[in-house]
Amino acid sequence: MEYLLLVVKDKYFAIDVESIIEILRPKDITEIPEVADYVLGVMNIRGHIGTVVSLRKMMHYKEMGEELQEFIASIKIGHSDWVKELEESVNQDKDFTKTLDPHACPLGVWIDEVMTCLKCDDTFMEKIKREINPHHKHLHEKGRTVIDTALTDKDKAIGIIRTEIHEHYDVVIKNIEALDEDIDLWTNSIQRIVAFTTKKGETVNILVDDVIDIISIKDEQKQKLSQIDEGEIVQFDCAIELEDGKIATIINDINI
Repeated sequence: MEYLLLVVKDKYFAIDVESIIEILRPKDITEIPEVADYVLGVMNIRGHIGTVVSLRKMMHYKEMGEELQEFIASIKIGHSDWVKELEESVNQDKDFTKTLDPHACPLGVWIDEVMTCLKCDDTFMEKIKREINPHHKHLHEKGRTVIDTALTDKDKAIGIIRTEIHEHYDVVIKNIEALDEDIDLWTNSIQRIVAFTTKKGETVNILVDDVIDIISIKDEQKQKLSQIDEGEIVQFDCAIELEDGKIATIINDINI
């Protein structure tokens, strides 16, 4: 049998391709009042109004946009601490323990991932490419200059911190904060809606982080899972080990 391989957060799921109607980009989802938290709203799908539900919420995960907001907050704190420790390393002759490699810090790792993402929204990616990445790179590079300069001239090193370091830091933080306005651009360009037919013959439009591939699974490859409670929204009873050793849980049905 063939299954559509999906990813939500860091978990993999698979759905029988015979139950898949179509795969769509999330667009113009209209919220509706007094519904379960996993119901995101309704969306016009080929002239028909369809309810959109979040597999993340049904699995009790935070939405991708919420995680990005938390990541932005942590980046602001992390880089504030980075600048503070750099200043202390010069003023108090302490070792600087944080990374000077712009690709090694959490923001740098994330930027590299976004820059190589083929699905990311062009506007969102362009802002990172032009308004964040260069200043973030220079921030870390100037950190190296400060450390080297402090060995022979502390006053000059402090001057670099007060001018160039703070200048690049302020620009990075300002533009990181501005990403809050574009979170929907980013999530909508990556996530997908899978129109899925349930065992009852109902159509459910589920929002997932990404659609990976179609894989073939033999019955003998399936690993039986413990029976879940009847009240669960997402029902699954087996899993499959992927080629890279990761486990994909097979979604048997969704009860909305």
